[in-house]
This record gives sequence, structure tokens and C-alpha cells, in this order.
Amino acid sequence: MFELVAKLLVVICLPVTAAIVWAIRTRATSVCLVFSFGAFFIFALAKIPLDPVVEPLSVRSVGNPFVKVWPYVVSLGIIYGFLREGIRWMLMRFAVRTAWSWEEGVFFGIFYSVLGLVLTLGMEIHRDITFGKSVQLWHTSQIIPHLNNDYYWKKVLLRAWYLGVPPMAFNVGTALAVLLSVRSRQAWPFLIAVLFVVVHAMSSALVWPLKPLLEWAGVARWHSMDLGSILLQFLAVLPPFWFTLHLRRTGAIRSIEH
Repeated sequence: MFELVAKLLVVICLPVTAAIVWAIRTRATSVCLVFSFGAFFIFALAKIPLDPVVEPLSVRSVGNPFVKVWPYVVSLGIIYGFLREGIRWMLMRFAVRTAWSWEEGVFFGIFYSVLGLVLTLGMEIHRDITFGKSVQLWHTSQIIPHLNNDYYWKKVLLRAWYLGVPPMAFNVGTALAVLLSVRSRQAWPFLIAVLFVVVHAMSSALVWPLKPLLEWAGVARWHSMDLGSILLQFLAVLPPFWFTLHLRRTGAIRSIEH
């Protein structure tokens, strides 16, 4: 039991720690957390009726190779990008007079990452104990040992990376792009945020064509998928990470007196 708890804490510790440290060091107002939670909750609700509609565009429906998949992935990225960032834009529009500086835009993105991590991890655990098993694991005495065995330490460290570092850089960069759009009353930063979403979606689809290339280069087959995912995630979050630093350096989003 304690080992499983420790493993789950390792998975969630990076964004949670970042949120706590950021709040203490910058004294960013907690108001932005309310709007971050609202944006996350509204987007999650909006996806419930939308997911079945766009399911035919998913990678699973069209299969591989990538040359057949990428138009569908781009379409999904555009649809969800406009929805996701549009919700953020509308909520930030209401709060921009009182809460939004560069520091609070970053805080918004970090907390959004925490919410996404908790939801994703919860869905993974639920799926793990209810689907695809020959024996239904309903009793606590069965569930905890099963999860502890399934979440071995290598997987824990990989999930800590997948659900921690890239999503945080991605969410911060997109949040600041939308904030800049609201503050400057211009459309191009909003479109940049949507483009970040499309690039992020493309990184997942590129894993399959990259896998044989890594194997050809000498990477073991059982490591090629993990290495490909890490490499592509890293490359996909470089643009929003650079954008975050660029806005800080240029002072495009200046602090507002609270």
C-alpha cells in the first residue's frame, strides 16, 4: 500500500511542487486558479458530446501508415485547439483587468497541468482495474497489489515525465499565448496557441513512423517506443517553452497592479 502511494506521489510531484513553489516565490493571485479550474472543467464537459462526433477522425480509426494519418491528426488538433483555447480566451477576457500578469499566466498553466495529470492518472487507474482483464479486480485486497505490480518503477518514472514536464511546458506556453491575445486584443497569439495544440497532437502520431527508424539506428525494439515518445514530446514542447521565455524577456505581458 505505502509503496503504491509513493509511486503515485512520484508521478504527480513535479507539477504539484512547481505550483506550490511558484505560488510562494511569485505571490501570484489565487484568482487565476479559479479560472484555470473553470477552463479545465468546461473543456472536459465540452469534450463529452464532441468526442463521439470526431472519433472517426482519430488515429485508431484510420490506422497507419502516418501518410494516411496526419490529415486527421491535424484536423483533430485544429478542432480541439480552437475549442480549448477559445474557452481559455473567454474566461481570461473576464479576468484580465484584475489578475493577469506573466507570473499569473504561468501559474494558470501549471495548475491546468496539475488538473490534467490527476484526471489522466485517475482514468488510467480506472481503465487498468476494470477493462482488459480476465478476472475483474473489485476487492481492495486485489486492486492494490495489481496496481503496485503494474506500476513498476520504470513505468512510474516514464509517467512522471509524460504527465509532468511536457504538459506543463505546453500548458504554460498556450496559456500565455492566449493571455497575450486578450491583453493585446490581437488574433495572432491565439492562433499561435492553436498551432501549439496541433504540433502537440502531431507528436503522438509521429511515434509510429519514428519507431522503425530508431530500431534501424540500433535502439532495442522494446525501448524504441519509449525513446521515440520522449524525443517527440521534447521537440513538441520546445516552441511553447521558447514562447514563454520570449514573453518574459520582452516584457510583452507586463504585471498589473492587483
